[in-house]
Amino acid sequence: MGYTHYYYCNPPLSPKKYAAAVADILKVTATTGVPLAGPDGSGKPIFTNDEISFNGVGDEGSYETFSVPRENNKRVEDGKVFGFCKTAHKPYDINVQVSFIVLKHLLGDEITVSSDGEQHEWLKAIQICQKELGYGTDFKIE
Repeated sequence: MGYTHYYYCNPPLSPKKYAAAVADILKVTATTGVPLAGPDGSGKPIFTNDEISFNGVGDEGSYETFSVPRENNKRVEDGKVFGFCKTAHKPYDINVQVSFIVLKHLLGDEITVSSDGEQHEWLKAIQICQKELGYGTDFKIE
């Protein structure tokens, strides 16, 4: 299954905006009902002022790591960084979606988010963000 979400960003990301994103992502992922693990599907997820990195839990719940570091040296065209997270529709996908909604809202033009999914497949994540954070309804995948 190749269901994937993508991003381009202009590193380094704003420290203040990134820290605010980390706080909001922690708040909103705690409400989804889907547990998170560290990047390899075990241990603790990483939420610091320099790194956001997590996966689903265990062999059945994890797939590829969601990772958006504040600073990244992997440049592509025009000095931007390209990243992606293939979730294969695993349960932790909702946490990936809410994280991207938060990042886009708080970082604005510093990040571009796209997806193999269509806008209607993001509605649950948008609703969760709107309910828990007071924003999200303006999010559009690009």
